[in-house]
This record gives sequence, C-alpha cells and structure tokens, in this order.
Amino acid sequence: MELADSYDNLTAVPPEQLALYKEKDGKAVLDLSGLKTTADFDRYATALKARLADATGDLKGVQGQGMTRDEIMSAITDAAAKLGKPNGDGRAGKTGDGDAELATRVHDLERELKATKDKLETSESVGKAAKTQAIENTIKNALTGAAVKQGVRPEAVDSLVTLVAKSFEVSGEGGVVTKLEGTHPAGVTPNSAPDVFFSAIKRANDYSYFWPGSKGGGATPPGSGGTGGDANNPWSAKGWNLTNQAVAVRANRGDAELLAKQAGSFIGATKPAK
Repeated sequence: MELADSYDNLTAVPPEQLALYKEKDGKAVLDLSGLKTTADFDRYATALKARLADATGDLKGVQGQGMTRDEIMSAITDAAAKLGKPNGDGRAGKTGDGDAELATRVHDLERELKATKDKLETSESVGKAAKTQAIENTIKNALTGAAVKQGVRPEAVDSLVTLVAKSFEVSGEGGVVTKLEGTHPAGVTPNSAPDVFFSAIKRANDYSYFWPGSKGGGATPPGSGGTGGDANNPWSAKGWNLTNQAVAVRANRGDAELLAKQAGSFIGATKPAK
C-alpha cells in the first residue's frame, strides 16, 4: 500500500500507518524524520543487554544468591505480569518494591524496542512495495514501446505486454531484458531486449493473433470475414487454431470472446462455425 503525502486529518489515516503521520496546520502529514534505522535498532539491542545485565545483579540482591539465568529471567517475567496497569499502558502504578521497579525498567525498554522495530518493518515493507511497482512499470513501458515499434495491432498491445511481461526483468545496468533463467519462445535467448523478443515471436504461430495480416497476402482484419474469411482470427474457418485461441484467452478473455463472436463461434468450440 502506498503512503499518501497527507490526509485531511489524523482520523482519515489508516490505523496501521498512524504512527508515520503527525498533525501540521490542521492536516495529517507524512513524517519519516524520526524513523529509526538498523543502526538505532542495534544500539537499542545493546542497551537492552546492558539493562538485563544490571537487572541480573539487582534481582540477585533481592531474591538471594545462587540463581540460574533461567530463574532470573523467569522472576523478571513474573514480576512484570504482576504489575498494576492503572493507565492501561502496562506500567506499574507504584514503585518501591525491588521486583516491580526492575520489571518496569525492563518493560519500558522492551516496549520502546518493539515500537522501533515495528516502524522499521513498516518502512522496509513500503520501500519494497514501491521498488516492485517501479520495476513493473519500467518493464511495461519498455515492452509497450517495443510492441508498437514491431507493428503489434494497437488494440492488442496491452494484452500482449501482459502475457509476456513475466519473461522479463530489469538488469543490473537498468535495462529491460528477458530473464536469464526460464523458458523462452523459439528464437529468443536470455538477456534479449524487448524489440528482439517481439521480432522473434512475430514469426511464431502461437503469437500471430497479435499482428495484422501482411498486405497483399489475402489476410483481412479481424471481424471483416463474417463466419470465417479472416486468417488471423483463430476462431474463423480459415484461421482455425486451438493454440492461438488459448493464447488469446489467456491474454484477454474479453478480446477473445469478441474475436470468436466475429467469426460466428465461441470460446470452447471444437470446430469452426459453418
């Protein structure tokens, strides 16, 4: 989920994002200035270890000598569980008892540590989602431009890009290329640019649906052949091709249904319409 720069007020901020916003000039404004880093988290962890080391000595003085580490930690946990919660925040209402003071100190540090960790995880999650979206947009834009350049039918560009996008990745140099691992159509090698990819599949029967028929070859545009004169329509009598039908359905079922209807057929037909 993307983070908005601001909201009309704090009430409008999604609950899970509330910690990332502050009120300014009557609005809820995104504020990441106080977000803790991994280094801050490490320093808190070190501080926690130091506090627990101090707590061990304090607790031994209260409970007696000869306790094991597990016994010490168990005593701290029990003391924290017995603390009063008059303010609903988990802190003791009174101090003065050795165990209660010790447990309160540990509880405060643990709570601050958890809040910092939650903010860090939220920031990392938002950053990861933004990076993924940026990569997807980069691939889509590169494929769309290459598809148009290679003569894909305008109305079929989006469908073809959606169908083949999973075969591409962004290289370390920032270019869009076919994945190094995976199965590619015949004539396509790993690390191929989009225009090379489309040039190769243009000659493959499985993708002929996405290109218009060549002029002078007797091909006609989709829909002009009634019940079957269009060699580029996989549902027509002349262009009947179950493989191309499957490709068209996977790419865009709405477009596929229209093609079938134009040929007087339907998705799932076992033979051309007469």
